[in-house]
Amino acid sequence: MMTRIAHICPMLLVLLALSPAARADNVVVVVENTMNLDSFFLTPVWVAAHDGSFDVWSSGQFADDFPGLELLAEDGDTSAIDGSFMTSPAGSAGGQSATITADTIPAPVYSPGESSTYVFDIGDPTVNRFFSYASMVIPSNDLFIATSVPTTHEMFDASGEFLGPFTIEIFGSAVVDAGTEVNNIEGGAAFSALGGSPVDESNLLADIFDLDPMGNYLSSIVGSETVTGSTIGSTFSQAMLIARITVKIPSEPMIRVTVENVAQDDGFFFTPFWVAAHNGQFDVWSAGQMAGDFPGLEELAEGGDTVPISDAFSASMAGTAGGSQATIAASDTPPPVFSPGESAMFVLPVGESSINRYFSYASMVIPSNDLFVATSVPTTHELFDTNGEFLGPITIEIFGSDVVDAGTEVNDITGGAAFSALGGTAVDEANPLADLYDIDPAADFLSSVIGTETASGATVGSIFAAGELIARITIDLEQGVPFIRGDVDASGAMQVTDGVRILETLFSGGIAFDCERAADVNDSNVVDLADAVILLTYLFLEGSPPPAPFPSCGFDMTPDLLSCGAFDACP
Repeated sequence: MMTRIAHICPMLLVLLALSPAARADNVVVVVENTMNLDSFFLTPVWVAAHDGSFDVWSSGQFADDFPGLELLAEDGDTSAIDGSFMTSPAGSAGGQSATITADTIPAPVYSPGESSTYVFDIGDPTVNRFFSYASMVIPSNDLFIATSVPTTHEMFDASGEFLGPFTIEIFGSAVVDAGTEVNNIEGGAAFSALGGSPVDESNLLADIFDLDPMGNYLSSIVGSETVTGSTIGSTFSQAMLIARITVKIPSEPMIRVTVENVAQDDGFFFTPFWVAAHNGQFDVWSAGQMAGDFPGLEELAEGGDTVPISDAFSASMAGTAGGSQATIAASDTPPPVFSPGESAMFVLPVGESSINRYFSYASMVIPSNDLFVATSVPTTHELFDTNGEFLGPITIEIFGSDVVDAGTEVNDITGGAAFSALGGTAVDEANPLADLYDIDPAADFLSSVIGTETASGATVGSIFAAGELIARITIDLEQGVPFIRGDVDASGAMQVTDGVRILETLFSGGIAFDCERAADVNDSNVVDLADAVILLTYLFLEGSPPPAPFPSCGFDMTPDLLSCGAFDACP
């Protein structure tokens, strides 16, 4: 065995010319304002992953001793504290920071009861082991919540192993007075509609309930109006849970999506289905609006082309937040369209399930000029709850009444209709999007299609009624087999014998892999020499670690052609 390794090492030395990337991990941070619905708000929450050397504040000192704290405590502005962090020893050591905002009105602040989820790249987990946060409590003059002792919230141990998930519960007793501005709701308090001019003071940082045990200042805010028009109706006590921050590893499950054309045997076809898992912020279409208001919709409705809508999704708020999408095609004759009675299954990586909670779809109904089926309200089909727990299995039944006319092309089966063998020239129109049966209750256009030959040689012999089930989408969780990438022999850890095993199987007639995915060290969808080289580079030359699942058991979160029949080291 040592002889084999000696032959491998010269090859590895060549790889030193490549700069191995630093080890990195993502965590999911969930921020919640848990106060009464008529109570106080929180400004965007500044968070940081660091080496334990960055102090946000400390009791008995002045706010000025902590650069950036006064601006956060008086205005909720995180820019100064973020700049201070990045120039600190913690930032210089590779610390990472972010400001997490709320999504709904009045964004970006957190209303009572509101939460948001953020995927946070923490950098090197062996260095950035600790978590800190800071946010202003509003309306107020200079109240805030923040980590005091920087090593309180330990995310990773010294070897980079995640110690969570964990939840930080923040109570009223944790609210701090910065001591920089006199507490007077009529004296220029942030987020208050009362206005006034602030009066500076220079007092020590202290918990608000230590300074004001009776809560007189907080009580004086009750009844005041905020700049968004809401009224503060209640305060909080020392023992009340006012906020919660949860830190966890991204779950990134996969879902199994099955698409079925359940139309009559001689009925209509469907083009390949575009599907997406997202945060609920992508509109495919909406009744009464124009197709041109929804990028990519006209191309899908007239030609079944999913590329433009896919591009629009990628550029949208849903896409940039990590949304996942795919186009599911049929495989039987005539591919890639779905003939009546045909189905297809696709495994879709969801990404972070507490973010990509919703499912959308779109497909053209053919032969037609511009008919389609698609999700209208983007939050209709909820896949996961706010904690990322799967809510399925889910079945979406699509009826004739769900077929939409895009209003972009005159309905004429002899006028350039897609998938029709009749040809002709399409005639544009500019009508609002509408359900087909609302604008053609007698189904005259559908009836005109009967007897038409399709581009594949089939003949459409029947139409669908408004109440007829024409398509079905079933969604379930795809678990597969858990494994450890690089642990080829399923011993429970990646080691040199795994690299040797890859080489033996590839070049010396060694036994086949029980779990090909474990041997695919670089997740390239093929097991080759590169996998052995990357594995040994990581072990001996501080190379980059394999992609997840590594170094512990987990599921492959990328589409994969390789198998994993068994992996004994994972339960």
